[in-house]
Amino acid sequence: MDGIINVLKPPGMSSHDVVKYLRDLLDEKKVGHTGTLDPAAAGVLPICLGGATKLSNILMRNDKEYIAEMILGVETDTMDSLGKITNLANAPKLDEHIIENAFANFTGKIAQVPPMTSAIKVNGKKLYELARKGTIIERQSRLITIKQLTLLNYGIKIDRLTGKYLPYIRFRVSCSKGTYIRTLCSDIGRYLGSCSYMAFLVRTRVGNFHLENAYTLEELTKANEQGKIFNVITSVEDALSNLPVVLVKNEALPIVESGNWLFSPDLVFPSVLENLDNKPSTEEVKLYTEEGKFLGIYKYEFDFNNLKKQPRVRKYGYKSALKPIKVFAKGAING
Repeated sequence: MDGIINVLKPPGMSSHDVVKYLRDLLDEKKVGHTGTLDPAAAGVLPICLGGATKLSNILMRNDKEYIAEMILGVETDTMDSLGKITNLANAPKLDEHIIENAFANFTGKIAQVPPMTSAIKVNGKKLYELARKGTIIERQSRLITIKQLTLLNYGIKIDRLTGKYLPYIRFRVSCSKGTYIRTLCSDIGRYLGSCSYMAFLVRTRVGNFHLENAYTLEELTKANEQGKIFNVITSVEDALSNLPVVLVKNEALPIVESGNWLFSPDLVFPSVLENLDNKPSTEEVKLYTEEGKFLGIYKYEFDFNNLKKQPRVRKYGYKSALKPIKVFAKGAING
């Protein structure tokens, strides 16, 4: 059973809980998620099955989209509604112009400090494990990208933590891997001259996986009971539709089968790889036969200086471990 299931994770379950649920439901040992979603949050959680688990690193790099709501004038130790109140501040008066100005300040490449509730490891310990013991440590900021911040609604509502009427902002955010929305809410609150916490979070997209096409655990259980589980599994080929396509010549297929390196002369359309920036880089491609049969996910690597050296690279595969395509700069093959 190879492929990806677009799961609608319910609030109250951890990402690991969902993995365990599907592992037991499908009797499949190889099951893994493609990026942790907070237990209190709901939304898209792509789950890899079988050979597709080898590709989870690629899926983890995909951009993500969320809908979130922040409450201003209150701060908690976890930056969300599950924490203890640590600060109360005057709530600012909001209007659309003020909010849009704040959003503009947090759009693009920005530095963000990971929260203590994250799973990032420091000296072998996950931050949330340290936080549970009451240990707070200094964290280095990381560069992330906020591609778009869209205001959905704002106003005044009763805050369930304090019972007071407080301003809220509801927004949609499209962002890069490694973005913490609770930290974004906290930072925006401080920029507005107050404090804030994340009241709720829904992940609406991970790469090509969207909320409207996600399956609840109840739907997956029913599909499995009816023998229709394969109808909800997305193939690796479709899940990675954004990757460049490269065709391998028929006479080079034995090289693929033996797991050896492929070079530009073995490819029908090497130009998709050669027309990149003139700098060493690594990337993944989808490899097909000339007749259009999908062979797997390969990683190519430029090497401008040493034709003989084959550097170690991560091997991606589909149903089998496939070695990378080795591609050189134009003219280097003949040099």
